[in-house]
Amino acid sequence: MAKKNYNIIHKRSSISGRTPAATALTYGEIAVNYAANNEKLFVKNSSNTIAIFPEQSWVSRQVSNAISSAATSANTLNTKIGTEVSNAMSSAATSANTLNTKIGTEVANAIASAATSAGTLNTKIGTEVANAMSSAATSANTLNTKIGTEVSNAIASAATSANTLNTKIGTEVSNAMSSAATSASTLNTAINTLSGNTHTAITNEATARASADDTLTAAFTELEIRVRNLESALQALQS
Repeated sequence: MAKKNYNIIHKRSSISGRTPAATALTYGEIAVNYAANNEKLFVKNSSNTIAIFPEQSWVSRQVSNAISSAATSANTLNTKIGTEVSNAMSSAATSANTLNTKIGTEVANAIASAATSAGTLNTKIGTEVANAMSSAATSANTLNTKIGTEVSNAIASAATSANTLNTKIGTEVSNAMSSAATSASTLNTAINTLSGNTHTAITNEATARASADDTLTAAFTELEIRVRNLESALQALQS
């Protein structure tokens, strides 16, 4: 026997906005309005009323629920964003404080280091100046001692020459007086000899004094050169 195909045809209407009456349907029966752009399904429920799909109140509830859910999500998101922003700002403030503290520490260390370096440099300059002045004083004392020694030696040499001359003159005079009685010509010869010797002795003494003067002049020149060198060294240290 051949199988038959059955088509279930609901109560229907193509007139837009037409709704079936409750008495037109049995419980659970479906009716259709297939008007273009206004399609609806109708069902008679257990309350003996016609339920319409899509039902406006149902759509409104769905929209309201969606809006409420969206608002809740938005509030939750805003709260979360506020918390994140607050945490970020707090973290940034903490980082800024830490950075400021670190910068302050670095600046303080740099200033302390610079002050220490300046103090060390000043101490070194003071030491160098003191050493230079001490060396200059020592050089000056040494030079003064050398000058004094040279002058003393020159004076002693001149005194020795003078004493020698006096002794020689006395001897010559004595010899001349002794031989004067013997011969006038011998006396003249002795006097001429004595005169020549006296001239030589005087010349030698003058030469010794000139040599002493030259030594003194050279010593003072050397002292002036060392003093100028000392002044140059002090100026170089101060600059």
